[in-house]
This record gives sequence, C-alpha cells and structure tokens, in this order.
Amino acid sequence: MTSSDAPSKRRGDAGVAPAFDARFEADQLQRLRAWRNWNDPATRVDEVLQTLHRDLLARRRALRGADQAWTSHVPPELRDRFELIALRSGSLEVRPLDSAAGYELDRWLRAQGARLLLDASRGTIKRVRVVVERRD
Repeated sequence: MTSSDAPSKRRGDAGVAPAFDARFEADQLQRLRAWRNWNDPATRVDEVLQTLHRDLLARRRALRGADQAWTSHVPPELRDRFELIALRSGSLEVRPLDSAAGYELDRWLRAQGARLLLDASRGTIKRVRVVVERRD
C-alpha cells in the first residue's frame, strides 16, 4: 500500500468514515438531556407546611410587638387618624387619613415618638415611614 492509496485524514476528503461508538453517542445524548432538563427535587408537603407555619408565627410575633407599641405609645388623637399598612424589614408603614394627621405625626415622631416606638417594640420597629398616596 502506497501513500496515495491510504485514506486521507484531511477534512472534507471522502475517506473512510470514523468508527461509530454507540456507548459514546448514548453517553453524549444522556449528558445533553440531563443538562437541558431540570430535575425537580422531591419535596414533602409537611416540610413546606412546617416552614410556612414557622414563618407565619415569626411574622405574627413581630406584628404583635409593633401593634402593641403603636397602640400604647402613640397619642389617641393621632392613633385613630392612621392606618397601619405593613412592617417590612423593620420599617413600620402607616397611612394618614389626611395631610394634617401626617404633619402632626411627623412632628410627634421628631420630638419623642420615634424613640418611644423603637424602645417599646424591642427591635421589631427600626423606623416609621409615613406613606402618603395620591388621591385623584
């Protein structure tokens, strides 16, 4: 066999086809399927419910502390003119019924109220945010 009779290894030449390896091809296909498909881990319903229950209990304790601090330390004439909206990351959000109430609460918070609420809530409230919504 001369060098001209040997199959060419250059690309594009019509030489002898490489040997087909079924195991290699199956392995490649399996890896592609594993990469493209996300396997959902088996989750148990009772674990999810226990996690939700713990989270709800913690939120209820935090809200109870914030609500008790609000009702016991904010003057009644101001307290009735506000709506507690949310407690997010230690920020108590309140909505005034009118702009005058918002102004009075701001004055009270700057004078002494913020410190009273922070101390009374034992870390639940870190700041009070007055949320004023536009009403058209």
